[in-house]
Amino acid sequence: MKPRRTLRTSRNDVLDRLAAWLDRELRKVRRNPANVDAIHDARVAARRLLAAGELWAAPAADWADVRDRLPRVIRRLGRVRNIDVAVALLQEGTAEDESARRELSRHLRKIRKEKRGEIGDWLTKRKVDRIQEDMKAVVREVREKPVLDAPHPSDLAPHFARVTSLFAGRPWAPTAEEAHAIRREIRRLRYAHETLEWAYKPEDFRRIVQALQRIQEIAGDWQDRCIIEKLAAKAIRRGKVTVPLTGFLSRVQSESKSLAERFVRAAAELVDLRGLIVGEVR
Repeated sequence: MKPRRTLRTSRNDVLDRLAAWLDRELRKVRRNPANVDAIHDARVAARRLLAAGELWAAPAADWADVRDRLPRVIRRLGRVRNIDVAVALLQEGTAEDESARRELSRHLRKIRKEKRGEIGDWLTKRKVDRIQEDMKAVVREVREKPVLDAPHPSDLAPHFARVTSLFAGRPWAPTAEEAHAIRREIRRLRYAHETLEWAYKPEDFRRIVQALQRIQEIAGDWQDRCIIEKLAAKAIRRGKVTVPLTGFLSRVQSESKSLAERFVRAAAELVDLRGLIVGEVR
């Protein structure tokens, strides 16, 4: 079992670890843009680094440059990752929609090949090196600060406020766009919170992690189905698919409805954890 992180170890290595992870995965993507795992892991690393940096390194001189670069990396990789997810989902289904799934998958694989080529051209060695160089400077500056300047759970209050402002206080069924916005804020809250393990009792920390992970996974499954609906609709409009997709899309929409209901319930439960998430340091 890994040891709990302390305030000092978190201050000293949270950004260093995330920056090193991102650097490794981006170099894997550069070597092979068809590496599905590297595309996924690089996006996660970039998102985690962005959330951690906003919490731990906001005043650092070089952080602003990294903060501006990371969303571009996330968006670029996302164009490939969305298709990877859609292609994977298309492997499962019924015998009735098999031909539709196969034809849509064939179309998406062609697009994915083009997007991978674009990633290979865009993600130059210089771009990766620049992020690495800036992060080394950020890490040095953060480590020079007194430990008492480190963030605390109360610093998560703005994250929590953005999450709850999107859904609290009203019974409603969010659109896919609204759900995506909630998912994005919960992901930021989760990633930032996980850098503050030292500030919580172990059982409280685990409870919060599990709750945020559960809602993010539900939202992610829902978002995946929203993505494949959009990709399918675009393919139909452009005449790229000749086999009817009615049955397949009906099944996807039914799954989306079920996930949306689970999402709303899980999101509502998050309100009860506010005091625990942003409370006093224990």
